[in-house]
Amino acid sequence: MKKGLIFLVLAVGAGLFLRHQYRSSRASLTLDTRAFVNGIPTIRPDMKLVVASLELTQSLSAESPKVAWGVDWGTTKAVVSAPARVHYAIDLSGVRPVEFRLDSRNRLITAVFPDPEVQAVEVFFESKQAVVEAGWGRFKAFSGRSLVDDLDRRLYAGARAEAAAEPALRQVRDQARPGLEKLVSAYLLGSGERNLRVAAHFRSELPGPAQFPFQTASRN
Repeated sequence: MKKGLIFLVLAVGAGLFLRHQYRSSRASLTLDTRAFVNGIPTIRPDMKLVVASLELTQSLSAESPKVAWGVDWGTTKAVVSAPARVHYAIDLSGVRPVEFRLDSRNRLITAVFPDPEVQAVEVFFESKQAVVEAGWGRFKAFSGRSLVDDLDRRLYAGARAEAAAEPALRQVRDQARPGLEKLVSAYLLGSGERNLRVAAHFRSELPGPAQFPFQTASRN
């Protein structure tokens, strides 16, 4: 009986000790969002952080039929393609641009960032390729020129639209994630915290609050 009672007391005491340690570990971790953002060496003056770039080839096509004096002179078709490079950035301005969520039990910090957005688009016109197929009764040099010129003017907008579509953004989020995790890990290391794993996510990826099993870390 005495041994059972002693065992029960020890078990309760151990539970209270572990509970105290768990609460202490949570209370000791303070994450200052603004200090983290201000400590990023590559952030721009407008508080934009370039996180990824994507190479793509933009291709556009158009056609121009011509009927004159009751005669169908055929349809001229043109295809223009050019490589492009798109730069993406996240906006870290505002009161709380990054949210830190702490899973103390699993020693995991989840950093929730704004979604990357298109920052700049470069179209390499010097590497452009154009193919013109003139209508049967039309001159290639004349009938295709206006089509190619029009497509040239639309290349930039077309590349930007493709870069802002979800397939491209999915690639960009995956490309940006490791770099952001390194930034958070460096910040935690500077704060003296060495035993936390880091996962970077973006706001569009978050499930509903009830399904997200992380506690919000304390902040200054």
